[in-house]
Amino acid sequence: MTEEFPTGHGSAAERHLSDEILADLAYAAILGETAGEQSVTHAGHAEHLIFCTACREALDANTRVLRALQNPVDLEEPPPELWDRIAAELDADSSPDEAGAEPGVERAADSASTVHYLPSRKTVRWWVPMAAAAAGLLIGGAAVAGVLLGLEDEEEPPPVATTTVIGEATLEPVAADEFSGEASMVETEQGTMEITVEITSAPEATEGYFELWLRDEDASRLHSLGAVSPGTTTIEVPTGIDLGEYPVVDVSHEHFDGDPGHGGVTLAAGAMEQSD
Repeated sequence: MTEEFPTGHGSAAERHLSDEILADLAYAAILGETAGEQSVTHAGHAEHLIFCTACREALDANTRVLRALQNPVDLEEPPPELWDRIAAELDADSSPDEAGAEPGVERAADSASTVHYLPSRKTVRWWVPMAAAAAGLLIGGAAVAGVLLGLEDEEEPPPVATTTVIGEATLEPVAADEFSGEASMVETEQGTMEITVEITSAPEATEGYFELWLRDEDASRLHSLGAVSPGTTTIEVPTGIDLGEYPVVDVSHEHFDGDPGHGGVTLAAGAMEQSD
């Protein structure tokens, strides 16, 4: 499990990586050295950083500060008269105790101007793989989160269109004993009608094709719906056709003779039984 320690940047109820560990991780990220043996022992810190926003922000803050210290600004030598003016102002504002101090005593302020640089690279060598692992896990976690968020943002698939069955017919052989099939009529959500014919067995349409018809019982009135072929064919039924007047489904054998009328050879036919 990840080592976690109380720290000042979280609430009392939370446990986070200590400030010392976060500082060492920041050093390792900047130095970019090769992994040490102790990296495996602390591999849990990288996993902790994925789920702890407070520790990630603290690590980023430490890294920014150390980068700034690693690139100090070049200071220019001030002109001699500047020091003279500063010394004159300090002498004017100094208290009697300060005025009586011995000249050889070093001012405490002089030591405060000392700049402390980053510690030796050897002291943080083993944290480098931890920083690399943390960066990899953070990127991987962000990618997974992006995928999950992308899935949530995807539009829902459109609803499946529903149809209402109007009637069904079994196609019985008439002029072709080997013919078998069935037909069904449905009404779509848009209010249109479609007929689906499934021909499971049929002779070859020698020098011609199969055509689908709706007709009355004595074949005195017919309405062509179009060409069909063995297998499944779906055709839209023209608006206004009354199944009460055209209750029979007819499959004929037609020739390419330019005559749009029924060829006179009905291969199979069946009455459309209307659904309740």
